[in-house]
Amino acid sequence: MFILKKHIKLSMLFIFMLATALHAAPLMSLAQPAIEPSPLDAVESNGEGNVTFLMREINDVEVPGINRFKLTIALGKVELKNGDTSLVKVLDSQNGDVDVTNKFDVTYLDAPDYTVRIQQKGTETLPAFMIYRAVVPVTVRVNTPITNPGNGFLVNMSSEGDAIADGDSSDYTYTLSNIDAVDDTGTVGSITGGTVVADVTTNDTLGGTPVTLGTDVSLTTVTDNTPLEVNLLTGEATVPANTQAGTYTETYTLCETLNPSNCDDANVTVTVTAAVIDAVDDMGTVLSTTGGVAVADVTNNDTLGGNAVTLGTDVNLTAVTDNTPLEVNLLTGEATVPANTPAGTYTETYTLCETLNPSNCDDANVTVTVTAAVIDAVDDTGTVLSSTGGVAVADVTSNDTLDANPVTLGTDVNLTAVTDNTPLEVNLLTGEATVPANTPAGTYTETYTLCETLNPSNCDDANVTVTVTAAVIDAVDDTGTVLSSTGGVAVADVTTNDTLDANPVTLGTDVNLTAVTDNTPLEVNLLTGEATVPANTPAGTYTETYTLCETLNPSNCDDANVTVTVTDDVAPSAPTVVITEDINNDGNISRKDELVGDVNVTITLPVDAEVNDTLTITNPDGTTTDVPVTQDMLDNGYHTSYPAPSDDTPVVVKATVTDEAGNTGPEASDSAVLIDILPTLTIVKQVVNDNGGTLTASAFTFEVDDAHTGGTTVLNMVSGVTQDVANVGTYHIFENDVAQYEFVNITCIDNNLTPVYVGDKTSPENYVDSANSRQHVAHFNMELNEDYTCYLANGDVQPSLPEITIIDGKDTEGVTPTNVDTNDTTPEINGTCEANLTVTVQIDGADIDPSTTCTAEGTFSLIPTVPLTEGEHNATVTQTGENNITSPISPIDTITIDTTAPSVPTVVITEDTNDDGNISRYTELNGTVDVNITLPVDAEVGDTLTVTNPDGSTTDVPVTQELLDNGYTTSYPEQVDPIIVKATVTDPAGNTSPEGMDEAVIVDDVPEPDYKPVLTVYGGIVYGEGVHDFSFDTLVLNVVADSPYDASNPLIIRIPKNSALNLSYDPSMTLFKGDDVENNLWSFDDTDSFDYVMTYLGTDIPTNRSRFAITGTFSVEEGEVGKFILETTIKSSTGGDSNIDNNSDRDTMQKKL
Repeated sequence: MFILKKHIKLSMLFIFMLATALHAAPLMSLAQPAIEPSPLDAVESNGEGNVTFLMREINDVEVPGINRFKLTIALGKVELKNGDTSLVKVLDSQNGDVDVTNKFDVTYLDAPDYTVRIQQKGTETLPAFMIYRAVVPVTVRVNTPITNPGNGFLVNMSSEGDAIADGDSSDYTYTLSNIDAVDDTGTVGSITGGTVVADVTTNDTLGGTPVTLGTDVSLTTVTDNTPLEVNLLTGEATVPANTQAGTYTETYTLCETLNPSNCDDANVTVTVTAAVIDAVDDMGTVLSTTGGVAVADVTNNDTLGGNAVTLGTDVNLTAVTDNTPLEVNLLTGEATVPANTPAGTYTETYTLCETLNPSNCDDANVTVTVTAAVIDAVDDTGTVLSSTGGVAVADVTSNDTLDANPVTLGTDVNLTAVTDNTPLEVNLLTGEATVPANTPAGTYTETYTLCETLNPSNCDDANVTVTVTAAVIDAVDDTGTVLSSTGGVAVADVTTNDTLDANPVTLGTDVNLTAVTDNTPLEVNLLTGEATVPANTPAGTYTETYTLCETLNPSNCDDANVTVTVTDDVAPSAPTVVITEDINNDGNISRKDELVGDVNVTITLPVDAEVNDTLTITNPDGTTTDVPVTQDMLDNGYHTSYPAPSDDTPVVVKATVTDEAGNTGPEASDSAVLIDILPTLTIVKQVVNDNGGTLTASAFTFEVDDAHTGGTTVLNMVSGVTQDVANVGTYHIFENDVAQYEFVNITCIDNNLTPVYVGDKTSPENYVDSANSRQHVAHFNMELNEDYTCYLANGDVQPSLPEITIIDGKDTEGVTPTNVDTNDTTPEINGTCEANLTVTVQIDGADIDPSTTCTAEGTFSLIPTVPLTEGEHNATVTQTGENNITSPISPIDTITIDTTAPSVPTVVITEDTNDDGNISRYTELNGTVDVNITLPVDAEVGDTLTVTNPDGSTTDVPVTQELLDNGYTTSYPEQVDPIIVKATVTDPAGNTSPEGMDEAVIVDDVPEPDYKPVLTVYGGIVYGEGVHDFSFDTLVLNVVADSPYDASNPLIIRIPKNSALNLSYDPSMTLFKGDDVENNLWSFDDTDSFDYVMTYLGTDIPTNRSRFAITGTFSVEEGEVGKFILETTIKSSTGGDSNIDNNSDRDTMQKKL
């Protein structure tokens, strides 16, 4: 029989490829080529199996249909089953082996090619990182000559696009079927003998299949060196009865019936065993004083072949050790101990041997325990007083026993030791337990040891526990009383009624006060026991707790309460009495202005008044009213009212508060007189009138006072006005002028009011009374208040209102209110006025010198001679004409003097990421140059940001809240000259900050190339012994465009050495598995102690790609799965690195092969 076995040669291609970062091609790889099952049966017609392998994309790039990725499988000495391509399957291993065969076209070339082709359809895109498993059913071609085993099958990959593909192969050869004769073993008893192995060929195999003796195989020879016999026809191995115990081996030869020269040897090994003899350990016990037989026969529990033995017949005692008083009789097996043997455990060893086979022996131990009498020391307890001490226990041994009998101290037993940790003492001769006088109260324990006189080591321990009690201390509660106003001693000594052991105590001698609570004004003196309350303590009951402790035993304490009643002898404070109609508290109640119905009184209780106190009110008629105080009165006061009396009659109300203790507080009162007040008239504004000498009512405006605003005042001008004799026909009213006009017929209409008189009045005329109004017409003189100035004459006109229009160059005309910020402390003030009038400017109400004359054009300009201080100032202007008549004052304009400039802004060119003054065109510049300007913390909305651009021009930007929060961002096109950006902040007062600046220059630095190895592994290492070939593929990607290669400092790849890895290199190799390689452009150096060093020899890498193939062997121990961990360090003078960080650290890539 011939079997097709698999012999694996794993070949992998190490390709070093440089590709641009802008484009990465799909990278297809094959792995795990196998044939299942292996081996295939080449003799039986059409032995069937499956050729399988994995196809993977490992560059994380989709494979478009344009690549037409193709697999060509040359089957070698097997063929596609039935030539049926529909049996070929492609399964998605990452998604539960989903059938994806429809993505491929499958064709088959029969003899002589025996080739299967699996090609990607042009309409199908294969996913990135795909792992597809191809399954090709095959059969062994019939009549394949054994002399021509062939080269197995070969899988190649190719692509019509930019996908990168590699191949894999696996060889198969034909060999003879393996015959395997396996060793056999068995065991029989030496007495009985018999069959050891029923058929020595039962575990033998041919081609991995169990054999049938006489059909597949035959036994041709057996050695004959021992009593063991093997039957050539049946394979039975036997041993005769009564064969001597031992191990016997014979060798047989097993040959294939079909190929008699295909043979194998195996051994049959038989162990002939004697009967098992078992000597079992024995134990016994005797008393030390009597001794005697401990075990009647030590062989009673021993066995031979599992059966009980008979001493002298089946077995003999041949030896006994002699190390102790214990003795074993060799003839009878009796184990004995002499009398008076010391208590303890004694062991001897005996040897039991089979009579039939004297060398078949076993040892066992005989262990005898010699016991002493039981001694029992029992714990004792007692009690004594702390002050007296004395005997607590008369004899601690009185309850102890020896062998359950009471002991006699000094005869049967002795006290040998007592601990000495406390004042408690135990007498070793008498057993008496005593405590000295004045021992502190507590519990004391000592341990004594009681030992047998006969056996001094036969001892027992017991405890003596004595409780020393302290005297009973009793702190008794106390009470006392003091007055609130005086306070004082409530209890002279709180310990007066306290006792110690039922006797009165002496504070400071027998007892001490150790603690007093402090929750109330009540205090207890720890030294004297005196309980006191401070004067003016609020009335109430106060309790504190004190602790009384024994001086001798400070922890012997008791608590008691001291309760003191503070009686109330303090009267409440005075209440507050308010007649509410006397609004202005002037003692008068205006019938018109304040009185509305009754006279109301509010009484506010004092803060120390309490519910259930009594409020006593003395009414205006002299009677009194007692009102119990409620919580509502405490919160809101007490309200009462009285009928309004006649005019000029006083209203007097008094009140006191009396507490529940009978203490009456001071008296409070309020009083007022009812009166009738008439309204008055007042001139309320200046009047300017020039109407040809006629003074009319419209020249003046009058009002009644605030208390009579419900009425109406009408001024009627009539004839009879006194004229100024100095100016006949003209009328003047001057400030403080002696000459006065007489105004007549002033009609005052004021609802519900009596007639109004001001100045000299005459008798009422035309008095009319009606339901809704009272009218009074009177004649009286009225003087003009000196605070008003009125002018009335032909040609005497008050100047018009001048206006400030410009402050420090800033236009204020029409702006209300006006606020001008400036850093000029003497700002120029400009405005409009009447030509030739005198103009005076006021700052904060004070005229500034000098005044100026209004120009013929109607303008003025003034500059303060005294600098204004920092902060806000009010500016006004007036102008004065003939007769020194001055215009009204202009509206206020505010001037804010601010001389503090803002802080410097921060200018940052953001593309200069490392702030080195250079902007890399390749690593930092991305379009325009961006600039961010951060405003200083003292900048404000309304300031102006001035940016000086790189071309020298400036840009003014009003500062907004958005700029304050997020800064100002601008950008500029790239330029050859340095990019310099400056910025300042100017506030509304004109103060400009220091200049902030940043500058950078764009540099054409060429980026260093970046190299990244990518591994592709072909095939895999299976478990088992042997050396396997492999190779690997490294793809270098991510090279930055335009980066030059520096041949003077070549690219180096380091591969760490491994004890299980050996690499070899062929510099002449130009083709590997269908791929071009450039082995001639790489040098291989294995002289380094730690790494294999590959150095690139080319002057450039024009295609950004270089490949080389390298071959190695990797030894795998039997039973292990091969794993190859590749660590590569990519290094060149340009600083390129596999992790694209331009350093030279080692980067690890693992591949499980």
